[in-house]
Amino acid sequence: MSNNPSRVSVCLIAYNHRPFIAQAIEGALHQQTRFPYEIVIGDDSSTDGTDAVVADYARRYPGRIRVLPTPKRLGMQRNVVRALRECGGEYVAMLEGDDYWLSQEKLQRQADFLNAHPECSLCYHNVYILRGTCGSDERELFFQKPARDRLCLRDVVGGVPMPTCSEMIRRAVLEYPPELYESPGPDRFLTAMAAKKGQIAYIDAVLGVYRIHAGGIYASLDDFGKIQHEIRNSELLNQYLNFQYDREIKQAISLAHYRGARLYRVPGAGAKARHHLFKCLITFPHHPDIRWRALAGALAWHVSSRLHRTLSSA
Repeated sequence: MSNNPSRVSVCLIAYNHRPFIAQAIEGALHQQTRFPYEIVIGDDSSTDGTDAVVADYARRYPGRIRVLPTPKRLGMQRNVVRALRECGGEYVAMLEGDDYWLSQEKLQRQADFLNAHPECSLCYHNVYILRGTCGSDERELFFQKPARDRLCLRDVVGGVPMPTCSEMIRRAVLEYPPELYESPGPDRFLTAMAAKKGQIAYIDAVLGVYRIHAGGIYASLDDFGKIQHEIRNSELLNQYLNFQYDREIKQAISLAHYRGARLYRVPGAGAKARHHLFKCLITFPHHPDIRWRALAGALAWHVSSRLHRTLSSA
């Protein structure tokens, strides 16, 4: 960990983000604050030249930017953990190398909020969604209507979406359980860690941009891959919390299976959709948003398809 007396550490995670990384770093560098802050960059042995861009910025801003050495690829989870462990600020602002911040007052505004609200362990805000690699005049809000002012752990385990680039968390609440190293998406664990120790607060302002592009780890998954990602995260989160919120997490898992079951009409998706249909039926308790008429339709489709194949081969 750094001995830098920074109030805030920007934890910037990068891997093959060459087209975007400069914009992410510039947004962090141009923050206007009344306190010192550092930018800790964990580049996970990028192969596209991201490391050269990062190294150039580190040479130009030696007192502000620290680049962590990475002699070999760590993987997303271990890269996130080692970057967080190197952050020395009281607060940690999360940022991924393909996202960026719009407001130069973002860090000051969030730090002021946490200073004024010691009962809160994490605060986040709204962002724009940018689809693709280029800018666009069409901007879509992540939250179409304001999110709830406060969230607790029970809310978080149910799968409340939260853009990573909007989060500022108290470093003191961070933990590094074994489940974190297995998680396909560590960001959900960060919000759960924060919610274990305090409230999660929403700031109703658009202060950043979340980019969705083909090179993104999550965006590159198909619908079934995203569903499996969510289910695995939920299972690991349940273990981390010692099954204290087993009911809420099982409901979230059943809803994920329900979404998979409804993909039965996608060409070539029959077997996977049938798997999710079965899992949805046997995962208790069921989520209240599940529509049983839709599940009955999916079941009827699978039965008729099987019957048709049987008769055709007779």
